[in-house]
Formats: sequence, structure tokens, C-alpha cells
Amino acid sequence: DRVRMPGFLPDPQQVLQASDVYVSSSHWEGYPLTLIEAYAAGLPVVARACDFGPEEIVTAERPGRLVRSKSVGDLAVAMAEVASNVRKVAPGAISLEENAPDFVVSRYRALFGSSDR
Repeated sequence: DRVRMPGFLPDPQQVLQASDVYVSSSHWEGYPLTLIEAYAAGLPVVARACDFGPEEIVTAERPGRLVRSKSVGDLAVAMAEVASNVRKVAPGAISLEENAPDFVVSRYRALFGSSDR
């Protein structure tokens, strides 16, 4: 009664806006855009720490919690804590400056040594 697996959704923002918390239980991730989308929608996030990605996105300045163990129990505790104590905010209220286009372009240019043209 609590979990739905609807498959492809053409507008995931509707689901995010209807949610109170976003949870990523993955043990492996690259740079998960779903966490950024959840924050952009104003949701607190619970995510597992992986080799890449979540630790860069789920920070102390943002609402939610990063779970550093692989324990399902630890994930459940974090989910309950965040659901009980952290409220979602207005969409766009959570700062995501490292994902702004100008910032991303400047990082690519620095990485590949290109200059402004």
C-alpha cells in the first residue's frame, strides 16, 4: 500500500511535488541527477554514500542525510528521522550552484584547458 512502481513517467516532477522525502538506496552511483532533481523540487534527501556522487550532492548545507553504511537498518533509521524532522521547502529554495550551467561550463573548460572563445 505504500510503494508504487509505475514505470516510465513523462513528468516525474508531479511525483516529486507529491512526495515528502526522496530516498536513494543505491550502493553504486555515478553522479545521480535524481538527487539534484529532488533538491530542486525542495525535498529533503536520504542517500547512501557511494564512491561517487551522493557525497558531493548531499551536504551539511542541504536538508537530508547521507548514510555511510550498507545496513538496511541504518537506511531505515535515517529515512524515519528525516521524514519526522525535516520538511520540504519551496521548489528552487535549495542552493545547487555547482550544477548551474555557467559553473559546469567553467569546470569543463578548466579540466580540458580550453579558453573562452
